[in-house]
Amino acid sequence: MGLAFSRATDVVEPDLGFEFKFYTGTDSIGYYTRVLGGEDYSVENIHLDVTPIQLSDPLYQQRYQKN
Repeated sequence: MGLAFSRATDVVEPDLGFEFKFYTGTDSIGYYTRVLGGEDYSVENIHLDVTPIQLSDPLYQQRYQKN
């Protein structure tokens, strides 16, 4: 999952952004090879959800306090 937003002061609605979520489905497949000496990967049919979000301040908080 990832977030995209702007905290620039000249943005009309700076608390708006997007959440990106990549996930696999039954049609997803991945490939891997070390033939040329490195690690090479390819994927097909990876799905993406893009959701508009409204940010809050602070952006996040720890759920549990450490002792």
